[in-house]
Amino acid sequence: MGTHGNGTIQRFFIGSTTFYAVKHLPYPVFVVPKGVGYKPVKKIALVSDFKTINTIRLHEMRTIVAAFNATLDVAHVNKASGEVGKESIEKYLLESYLKEFHPKFHFINDSSVEKGIELFAQKNDIELILVLPKKHGPFHKSQSKEFIFHSPVPVVTIHEK
Repeated sequence: MGTHGNGTIQRFFIGSTTFYAVKHLPYPVFVVPKGVGYKPVKKIALVSDFKTINTIRLHEMRTIVAAFNATLDVAHVNKASGEVGKESIEKYLLESYLKEFHPKFHFINDSSVEKGIELFAQKNDIELILVLPKKHGPFHKSQSKEFIFHSPVPVVTIHEK
């Protein structure tokens, strides 16, 4: 799907068709930003907050990584000091859960998750970003939505189990 959808005001009140599909379809949704052309995908980044690790659908990830014959990086953004670190239990649990992919882990310090991931993707030649949308209340700002509408590279959303 593309992100060309509605204008900013309409997107705020109504939401775009793309975001609606991402939020409601139980299948992975591949979203391509406006103006992005085809480029072979060799590096994929999974954006993780290290929460609900065991709810990641490995089958969908396996299919996507294998289809592109790509490597997998895991990116985590620390918005404040004292958050999840390189030696955390959460990191080791996710590393164990994803061991078949042999992922590289990256810890980014940035006050904005979206900006941190955008810079990480540019610096590391990431061609595809995997996000795991979370279910939130109506007044919670969706980080997945921000990735979808502002990502410089295609985004695939995979819902939790």
